[in-house]
Amino acid sequence: PSLAGEDCVIADLQVVWLEFFENRNHENAVKIIDGYSGKVHSDCYQAYEKMADAEKFKWQPCLVHARRRFAKIPDDPMAENFCERLGEIIWADNQLGALSKEDRLRRRQVEIRPLMESVMADLRRLREDFKVDSSKKLSEAFDYILKREKYFMTFLNDADFLVDSNRAERAIRPV
Repeated sequence: PSLAGEDCVIADLQVVWLEFFENRNHENAVKIIDGYSGKVHSDCYQAYEKMADAEKFKWQPCLVHARRRFAKIPDDPMAENFCERLGEIIWADNQLGALSKEDRLRRRQVEIRPLMESVMADLRRLREDFKVDSSKKLSEAFDYILKREKYFMTFLNDADFLVDSNRAERAIRPV
């Protein structure tokens, strides 16, 4: 591509799109994304999830948001365990950002996939445990991830996705 007549290289083709609405109506999200069939990285806003379920686009929800669910449960060893493990996954994946797409994807398969699969297996195994079932916050944290398990795993097979939406979160913080 060229810019003002000069050849240039686009190092980062990611786009952070901000469009502000004073409400959280689903039709606003549909209006913004209608007709788009690429990749979306976001929080777990239900409008995005419904469009992902309808296969309107490929979706990666933010793992930091999922981790935060466990971090907000005080003095609970199970919550602390999952918070720590998700934090390790997020940290490990963020270390791969400077690699080529091929190397990032290879390292995700070798290093991060086993960690994610272990977390997901433990979430599924422990979901019906009395301790989880009897704690509203803990069961909500489990369900937040398990309900969207296939989407939380998207980044493992697509080097374009980040594991978190921190870049966009920082961009909208001033708003």
